Amino acid sequence: MKRKAFSILFALVLVLSFSLIPAAPVMATGTTTTLSIPENVYRPVTFDATSTTTNSGTPYTNVRFNITVSGPEAFTEAREDIFTITQVVPGGVQGINETFVLVGGDFVGYWGPVDGFPLPASYSVTSTFTIQMTDGSTAPVGGYEVTVELVDLTPEPDITLATATAGFSLSADTLYVGAGQQFTTIQAAIDAASPGDTIIVAAGTYNENVVVNKSVTLQSAEKHKAKIDGDTTGDGVPDGSCMTLSANGVTIDGFDIRNGYNGIIGETDNSIISNNNIHGHLNYVGSNGVGILLWGDNDNNQILDNKIEQNDRQGIFIGYGGASKISNGNMISGNDIKKNGLYTQPNGPDASAYGIQLWNADGNTIENNKIRDHDDWFPYGGTTFDWAQGIYLCAAFNNIVKGNDLHKNNFGVGAYSSGRTPVGSNQIHYNNIRGNTGYGVMNSYDTITLDATCNWWGHYSGPGGVGLGTGDAVSGNVVYDPWLALPVGSEFEIEKAKLEFKKKVDDDKVHVKGHLDTICYSGVAISDDDVTVTVVSDETILSWTIPGGTMEEKGKEGEKWEYKRPKHGDGDIKRMTIDWKKGKFDVQIDKADISGLTDPDNVITIDITIGGHDFGSGTITMTVKKDKWEYKAPK
Repeated sequence: MKRKAFSILFALVLVLSFSLIPAAPVMATGTTTTLSIPENVYRPVTFDATSTTTNSGTPYTNVRFNITVSGPEAFTEAREDIFTITQVVPGGVQGINETFVLVGGDFVGYWGPVDGFPLPASYSVTSTFTIQMTDGSTAPVGGYEVTVELVDLTPEPDITLATATAGFSLSADTLYVGAGQQFTTIQAAIDAASPGDTIIVAAGTYNENVVVNKSVTLQSAEKHKAKIDGDTTGDGVPDGSCMTLSANGVTIDGFDIRNGYNGIIGETDNSIISNNNIHGHLNYVGSNGVGILLWGDNDNNQILDNKIEQNDRQGIFIGYGGASKISNGNMISGNDIKKNGLYTQPNGPDASAYGIQLWNADGNTIENNKIRDHDDWFPYGGTTFDWAQGIYLCAAFNNIVKGNDLHKNNFGVGAYSSGRTPVGSNQIHYNNIRGNTGYGVMNSYDTITLDATCNWWGHYSGPGGVGLGTGDAVSGNVVYDPWLALPVGSEFEIEKAKLEFKKKVDDDKVHVKGHLDTICYSGVAISDDDVTVTVVSDETILSWTIPGGTMEEKGKEGEKWEYKRPKHGDGDIKRMTIDWKKGKFDVQIDKADISGLTDPDNVITIDITIGGHDFGSGTITMTVKKDKWEYKAPK
């Protein structure tokens, strides 16, 4: 390694580590010294150290600080360059430069005049130093240790008066924010960071309006314990949005985000907003009060597993006010969204009481969210025109709405082209749509047909409204038949299961019977597709497959399919039937090895897949009876 590189390295080393434990005196009583510095330091940036020296006994005429630095790898060359420590003192700034030499693989040097300085009998001084290195790009990352000794230079040999040791961690790509860290504000860390860096934010409340203008990851060190509050002045009123995104590829994970004009606002692509609590955002300046507001052309973002509630206007908004900017490819999944559109600050344009709104946004996916309690918004006055909605697709096409739980809204899902020429149809499938006061799905303001087949409408008879059932209503221009006869998640049910453990190898038996809702899977070509049965227990996965083309059609028009293993045929599955009309299945396997299943107290999950389409899985707990495990569904 070149001398210059080592000079840079040591600049970093000393700079980085005065995080120390309170000093313990070695030979002299009444004399202590301490140094403190952030235990996590981002390599390229200057930082502060604090030093306190106390003497309450014997005066000394010549004392000095000796400093030893060891790093994650031994130092093997002397260094010429010197680091710079700038001491901030009343009335001015004093620079201190000293040279360190190599001793046994460590750098050893001193701090203070070479001949020492006097230490009075009564002395206590705390100084703050800003530490700067000439280049922060070459020091090895990892753990360092610094030892500081206060020595009396008068006797021969020198006498150690006090000593302290501390370690620190040096990083080239991770910044830490919090009390006692190198950065005390999130914005300061973002300003110092480089694209691709990670910023870890400690628990605490940060009254900031953060601007994220680099592709960085912002991570709460403890989920929801780092709180970003948009009130920067302490008067209880937000002073801006909590977070503004003006870069692509940003990740925001695990924060509690509250009391801003908006929670998160911006125009971004390929960003991830996940695992946050986003609540209490207020419409103080109009067109604000939104949990997550992505306005403009926003593509391929992921909004995942957030809790978004009690905001003045929408929970999530993606889109733009005109077709000149279309947002595509965004994923909104796993969020818990409720009670938005409170409009506590009625500063226009309206409450927009929607859990999720897409406007001029095509080809996005909204799946596996819980969206509830968006009701009773009457934008034009009176009490008869309630326009609150769980999901509002406004001038938005080719979107997928799947696997969501929509209840206690006025409309579960509403669609309106708003004068824009349609570019495709939205698909609304496999949702639980129940208990919504107006419509489960509303599309009567357009002649464009909306595909809302294969949903659970709250009753096995199907939707009401233009439908003939007693479930949530549907409007005109909605295709709703077929529908699910059971709620999503319960359409696959195991009625009986038996696992028999035999003495002969590969002679164990599996028998599973149950119910599956097949009405919405009529397009599956069971005659041509593989049928796979999987049993999972803890970390053990067992799987058996009937090859495509081996099941035979029974009854009329494929209402029942059956497989029987030939008398001298191969294969583990003895018999399987799937009754397409009655929604029943019966699987018998008699040449199995289930010896890997050892603990009946572990839950057993059984899954059926046809042609790559997962028909569902059931999880059960079995009871032991001699050499078999059994399960029977309660009545």
